Amino acid sequence: MGLFGKSGGKQKEEFVIKKGVLEKWNGDSTTIRIPDEVTTIGLLAFNSKAFSNVTEIIFPASLQKIAIIKDIPCFENIKRIVLRGSLPMGYVNLILQNSYNATIEISDDYDVALVDNFLIEKSSQKLLFAIRHRMKGICSIPEGVREIADNALKDCEELEGIIIPGSVTRIGRHAFENCTRMKKAVIPDSVQIIELSAFKECRTLEAVTIPIGVQSIQTATFFGCKSLKEVTIPNSVQSIEGNAFCRCEALKQVVLPESIKQIGRFAFDSCNNLETLYYNAIEVEDFEAFNNAVFVGAGRTNGMNIVFGDSVKRIPAFFLETQREGKSVFFYGVNTVNSGGGARINEIVFSDSIVEIGKDALRSAHPQRVRVKRGSYCEEFAYTQWDRAKVEVY
Repeated sequence: MGLFGKSGGKQKEEFVIKKGVLEKWNGDSTTIRIPDEVTTIGLLAFNSKAFSNVTEIIFPASLQKIAIIKDIPCFENIKRIVLRGSLPMGYVNLILQNSYNATIEISDDYDVALVDNFLIEKSSQKLLFAIRHRMKGICSIPEGVREIADNALKDCEELEGIIIPGSVTRIGRHAFENCTRMKKAVIPDSVQIIELSAFKECRTLEAVTIPIGVQSIQTATFFGCKSLKEVTIPNSVQSIEGNAFCRCEALKQVVLPESIKQIGRFAFDSCNNLETLYYNAIEVEDFEAFNNAVFVGAGRTNGMNIVFGDSVKRIPAFFLETQREGKSVFFYGVNTVNSGGGARINEIVFSDSIVEIGKDALRSAHPQRVRVKRGSYCEEFAYTQWDRAKVEVY
């Protein structure tokens, strides 16, 4: 029979195959062309000294599984890899992430293409993942990509910036998580959805502008972005979910637009250097009594100012309340008298548009100064809430 025929001596010597599993390669050539009958590559298939001399490996269309669940260090010396057929994407990812020096060829019968080290599903134009060790400096996602999949560029630790084209409408969960050197992210207005933890732990990210069509900043989207100094939130955003900006320690200013209707727990937790919160939301749901902790730790370094805009009619109940370890604690993070690591509110500026202040909204706030307009609803409130010496009427 042929070179790899079942009765051919070459196959018997070079490959040990049992029930479709390649158990052992015993060859000594620099090129391995795995037979088409192989459906699984066994755990010790390439465990030989001769494999270190291999420069080219061609996978068969029949391959469905690789019995290696972590790294494949033996692929480091390969110069050319050819993928054929329908190997599940998890295994394709495994091969590509360990193809340090190889050129990658993917046959046309796959519904994927490798473009600039990004694997893209051709039918949906979804970016499935990037080859992490090849993501260096500032990289541009190819034009035409419509969606960035979950975890697509997670742990690209040498990536310094990403430019997303105007064709993208969705950024998946954890898409850029732990890109620890990424300082710049250009997000176009075409993006409508940014899923949870998309930029989590991007510790050197300095500024971000949320696209105008985004309606929700989801859970932990920018959690741990310690260098984030500037964030622009458009008037389309209706909710900021829990931990969205938690531990954004360099953030100095936040402007909440009129469109905001809901703010989740710990949304701005530990924004220690927050100096000014501009609150313009027209209608926000009441916070949970003693259980919201939205701003816990905010402004801890130098204290912060809260400025209510002219569009605000009502301050939601329990606006500055929190709970820690089952105990009611006055706004842990902005009190004048520190309660285990809090800070102070320097100033609260009320607009004369406010006509209602929800239950215990500011009960635990102890600002240094309060500014209210003469004759406004908040003037009377301020005098009953704080020492008159702190109240400035304008």
